[in-house]
Amino acid sequence: MADSNSLPGLFVTGTDTDVGKTWVTAGIASWLRKKGRRPGIIKPVATGLADPCAPDSDAAIVLRAGGWPVTPDSIAMANPIHFREPAAPTVAARAEGKSCEWTQVVDAVRRSMIGWANAGADVLLVEGAGGVCCPLAEGGKTMLELIQALDFPALVVARKSLGTLSHTISAVRLLSTGPTRVAGVVLNCLPDEDPHGLAERTAAEELAMHIAPVPVLYDGPGDFDRVPWLDLPAVARW
Repeated sequence: MADSNSLPGLFVTGTDTDVGKTWVTAGIASWLRKKGRRPGIIKPVATGLADPCAPDSDAAIVLRAGGWPVTPDSIAMANPIHFREPAAPTVAARAEGKSCEWTQVVDAVRRSMIGWANAGADVLLVEGAGGVCCPLAEGGKTMLELIQALDFPALVVARKSLGTLSHTISAVRLLSTGPTRVAGVVLNCLPDEDPHGLAERTAAEELAMHIAPVPVLYDGPGDFDRVPWLDLPAVARW
Protein backbone atom coordinates (compact mmCIF):
# COMPACT_ATOMS: atom_id res chain seq x y z
CA MET A 1 0.00 0.00 0.00
CA ALA A 2 2.85 2.38 0.76
CA ASP A 3 3.81 2.47 -2.93
CA SER A 4 0.45 4.03 -3.82
CA ASN A 5 1.22 7.17 -1.83
CA SER A 6 4.12 9.59 -2.10
CA LEU A 7 3.27 11.57 1.04
CA PRO A 8 5.21 11.00 4.26
CA GLY A 9 3.20 10.13 7.31
CA LEU A 10 2.88 8.98 10.89
CA PHE A 11 0.64 6.27 12.35
CA VAL A 12 -0.69 7.10 15.82
CA THR A 13 -1.49 3.88 17.65
CA GLY A 14 -1.95 3.04 21.30
CA THR A 15 -1.76 0.42 23.98
CA ASP A 16 -5.54 0.39 24.39
CA THR A 17 -8.74 2.24 23.61
CA ASP A 18 -9.40 5.63 25.24
CA VAL A 19 -5.75 6.38 25.93
CA GLY A 20 -5.84 9.73 24.12
CA LYS A 21 -4.87 8.84 20.55
CA THR A 22 -7.29 11.36 19.07
CA TRP A 23 -6.05 14.21 21.25
CA VAL A 24 -2.43 13.38 20.47
CA THR A 25 -3.23 13.22 16.75
CA ALA A 26 -5.06 16.54 16.99
CA GLY A 27 -2.11 18.10 18.80
CA ILE A 28 0.29 16.93 16.10
CA ALA A 29 -2.08 18.19 13.38
CA SER A 30 -2.27 21.60 15.06
CA TRP A 31 1.51 21.73 15.46
CA LEU A 32 2.05 20.83 11.81
CA ARG A 33 -0.45 23.47 10.69
CA LYS A 34 1.37 26.13 12.72
CA LYS A 35 4.59 25.04 11.00
CA GLY A 36 3.00 25.74 7.61
CA ARG A 37 2.28 22.10 6.80
CA ARG A 38 -1.03 20.68 5.55
CA PRO A 39 -1.71 17.41 7.39
CA GLY A 40 -4.18 15.03 5.80
CA ILE A 41 -6.19 13.09 8.36
CA ILE A 42 -7.18 9.42 8.15
CA LYS A 43 -8.92 7.32 10.78
CA PRO A 44 -9.57 4.27 8.60
CA VAL A 45 -12.14 2.65 10.89
CA ALA A 46 -14.09 4.15 13.79
CA THR A 47 -16.52 2.34 16.06
CA GLY A 48 -19.05 3.56 18.60
CA LEU A 49 -20.06 6.20 16.09
CA ALA A 50 -23.68 6.88 15.20
CA ASP A 51 -22.97 10.07 13.25
CA PRO A 52 -19.51 10.46 11.67
CA CYS A 53 -20.24 14.15 11.01
CA ALA A 54 -20.91 14.89 14.69
CA PRO A 55 -18.69 17.76 15.89
CA ASP A 56 -17.18 15.57 18.62
CA SER A 57 -16.31 12.64 16.36
CA ASP A 58 -12.62 11.74 16.27
CA ALA A 59 -12.34 12.70 12.61
CA ALA A 60 -14.02 16.08 13.15
CA ILE A 61 -11.76 16.92 16.10
CA VAL A 62 -8.57 16.19 14.16
CA LEU A 63 -9.80 17.82 10.94
CA ARG A 64 -10.41 21.08 12.80
CA ALA A 65 -7.01 20.88 14.45
CA GLY A 66 -5.40 20.42 11.05
CA GLY A 67 -7.18 23.45 9.61
CA TRP A 68 -9.68 21.63 7.41
CA PRO A 69 -13.41 22.35 7.23
CA VAL A 70 -15.63 19.63 8.66
CA THR A 71 -17.89 18.70 5.75
CA PRO A 72 -19.45 15.43 4.61
CA ASP A 73 -16.72 15.14 1.96
CA SER A 74 -13.82 15.76 4.36
CA ILE A 75 -15.33 13.38 6.92
CA ALA A 76 -15.72 10.68 4.26
CA MET A 77 -12.06 11.10 3.37
CA ALA A 78 -10.90 11.20 7.00
CA ASN A 79 -13.07 8.35 8.28
CA PRO A 80 -14.16 6.12 5.39
CA ILE A 81 -15.42 3.19 7.50
CA HIS A 82 -17.47 3.46 10.69
CA PHE A 83 -19.78 1.34 12.81
CA ARG A 84 -22.26 2.19 15.56
CA GLU A 85 -21.27 -0.22 18.32
CA PRO A 86 -18.28 0.54 20.59
CA ALA A 87 -16.30 -2.62 19.92
CA ALA A 88 -13.45 -3.90 17.78
CA PRO A 89 -14.18 -3.25 14.08
CA THR A 90 -14.80 -6.93 13.30
CA VAL A 91 -17.23 -7.27 16.21
CA ALA A 92 -18.96 -3.94 15.54
CA ALA A 93 -19.41 -4.82 11.87
CA ARG A 94 -20.98 -8.19 12.67
CA ALA A 95 -23.39 -6.49 15.10
CA GLU A 96 -24.74 -4.58 12.09
CA GLY A 97 -24.94 -7.69 9.94
CA LYS A 98 -21.87 -6.61 8.00
CA SER A 99 -18.32 -7.79 7.55
CA CYS A 100 -15.17 -5.71 7.82
CA GLU A 101 -12.87 -7.13 5.17
CA TRP A 102 -9.15 -6.46 4.71
CA THR A 103 -9.53 -5.48 1.06
CA GLN A 104 -12.29 -3.05 2.07
CA VAL A 105 -9.99 -1.37 4.60
CA VAL A 106 -7.00 -1.24 2.25
CA ASP A 107 -9.05 0.17 -0.62
CA ALA A 108 -10.63 2.79 1.65
CA VAL A 109 -7.26 3.92 2.98
CA ARG A 110 -5.81 4.07 -0.51
CA ARG A 111 -8.69 6.27 -1.71
CA SER A 112 -8.25 8.56 1.28
CA MET A 113 -4.52 8.87 0.69
CA ILE A 114 -5.07 9.83 -2.94
CA GLY A 115 -7.86 12.21 -1.94
CA TRP A 116 -5.68 14.05 0.56
CA ALA A 117 -2.84 14.33 -1.92
CA ASN A 118 -5.25 15.85 -4.43
CA ALA A 119 -6.55 18.23 -1.73
CA GLY A 120 -3.05 19.62 -1.19
CA ALA A 121 -1.98 17.76 1.94
CA ASP A 122 1.78 17.36 2.29
CA VAL A 123 1.85 14.87 5.18
CA LEU A 124 -0.54 12.23 6.52
CA LEU A 125 -1.62 11.47 10.07
CA VAL A 126 -3.28 8.08 10.45
CA GLU A 127 -5.00 7.22 13.72
CA GLY A 128 -5.70 3.61 14.55
CA ALA A 129 -8.62 2.17 16.49
CA GLY A 130 -7.96 0.55 19.85
CA GLY A 131 -4.53 -0.92 20.46
CA VAL A 132 -1.83 -2.37 18.24
CA CYS A 133 -3.49 -5.80 18.06
CA CYS A 134 -7.10 -4.61 17.87
CA PRO A 135 -8.97 -6.98 15.50
CA LEU A 136 -9.45 -4.95 12.33
CA ALA A 137 -10.69 -7.23 9.57
CA GLU A 138 -11.84 -10.78 8.97
CA GLY A 139 -9.14 -13.37 8.43
CA GLY A 140 -7.24 -12.48 11.58
CA LYS A 141 -6.05 -9.06 10.43
CA THR A 142 -5.28 -6.61 13.23
CA MET A 143 -4.23 -2.99 13.40
CA LEU A 144 -0.63 -4.21 13.33
CA GLU A 145 -1.00 -5.44 9.75
CA LEU A 146 -2.33 -2.03 8.68
CA ILE A 147 0.57 -0.23 10.35
CA GLN A 148 3.00 -2.51 8.53
CA ALA A 149 1.19 -2.14 5.20
CA LEU A 150 1.34 1.65 5.36
CA ASP A 151 5.04 1.58 6.28
CA PHE A 152 4.79 4.80 8.31
CA PRO A 153 6.65 5.28 11.59
CA ALA A 154 4.40 4.53 14.57
CA LEU A 155 3.81 6.70 17.62
CA VAL A 156 2.51 4.75 20.62
CA VAL A 157 0.14 6.51 23.02
CA ALA A 158 -0.09 4.93 26.48
CA ARG A 159 -1.79 5.59 29.78
CA LYS A 160 0.34 6.99 32.56
CA SER A 161 -1.06 4.62 35.15
CA LEU A 162 -0.55 1.34 36.95
CA GLY A 163 -0.21 -1.45 34.38
CA THR A 164 1.14 0.69 31.58
CA LEU A 165 4.64 -0.79 31.72
CA SER A 166 3.65 -4.24 30.47
CA HIS A 167 1.17 -2.87 27.94
CA THR A 168 3.61 -0.34 26.50
CA ILE A 169 6.67 -2.57 26.45
CA SER A 170 4.61 -5.28 24.72
CA ALA A 171 3.32 -2.86 22.09
CA VAL A 172 6.74 -1.38 21.35
CA ARG A 173 8.47 -4.74 21.16
CA LEU A 174 5.78 -6.20 18.91
CA LEU A 175 5.98 -3.25 16.53
CA SER A 176 9.78 -3.43 16.55
CA THR A 177 9.89 -7.10 15.53
CA GLY A 178 8.70 -6.18 12.03
CA PRO A 179 9.61 -3.45 9.56
CA THR A 180 7.87 -0.65 11.47
CA ARG A 181 9.99 2.11 12.97
CA VAL A 182 8.65 3.23 16.36
CA ALA A 183 8.98 7.02 16.51
CA GLY A 184 8.37 7.16 20.24
CA VAL A 185 5.97 6.78 23.14
CA VAL A 186 3.64 9.40 24.58
CA LEU A 187 2.59 8.82 28.19
CA ASN A 188 -0.76 10.47 28.74
CA CYS A 189 -2.02 11.15 32.25
CA LEU A 190 -5.79 10.97 31.88
CA PRO A 191 -8.05 13.23 33.99
CA ASP A 192 -9.20 10.40 36.28
CA GLU A 193 -5.67 9.22 37.05
CA ASP A 194 -3.41 10.34 39.91
CA PRO A 195 -0.12 11.64 38.48
CA HIS A 196 1.52 11.46 41.92
CA GLY A 197 1.27 7.71 42.56
CA LEU A 198 4.45 5.63 42.56
CA ALA A 199 3.58 3.82 39.31
CA GLU A 200 2.73 7.10 37.58
CA ARG A 201 5.81 8.99 38.82
CA THR A 202 8.24 6.28 37.75
CA ALA A 203 6.60 5.10 34.51
CA ALA A 204 8.67 7.15 32.06
CA GLU A 205 12.02 6.31 33.64
CA GLU A 206 11.24 2.61 33.89
CA LEU A 207 9.89 2.47 30.35
CA ALA A 208 12.99 4.13 28.97
CA MET A 209 15.15 1.32 30.33
CA HIS A 210 13.06 -1.34 28.58
CA ILE A 211 12.27 0.22 25.20
CA ALA A 212 15.53 2.00 24.33
CA PRO A 213 16.42 3.27 21.78
CA VAL A 214 12.74 4.18 21.33
CA PRO A 215 12.28 7.50 23.17
CA VAL A 216 9.58 8.49 25.65
CA LEU A 217 8.68 11.75 23.93
CA TYR A 218 6.17 13.09 26.43
CA ASP A 219 5.22 12.36 30.01
CA GLY A 220 2.36 14.29 31.53
CA PRO A 221 -1.22 15.47 31.23
CA GLY A 222 -2.66 15.82 27.75
CA ASP A 223 -2.08 19.41 26.70
CA PHE A 224 -1.47 18.33 23.13
CA ASP A 225 -2.01 21.61 21.32
CA ARG A 226 1.27 22.74 22.89
CA VAL A 227 3.92 20.28 21.86
CA PRO A 228 7.49 21.51 22.44
CA TRP A 229 8.39 17.83 22.87
CA LEU A 230 7.37 17.07 19.32
CA ASP A 231 10.43 17.15 17.09
CA LEU A 232 9.17 14.46 14.76
CA PRO A 233 11.21 15.53 11.71
CA ALA A 234 14.22 14.32 13.69
CA VAL A 235 12.47 11.13 14.79
CA ALA A 236 10.24 10.03 11.94
CA ARG A 237 10.86 9.85 8.20
CA TRP A 238 9.50 13.25 7.27
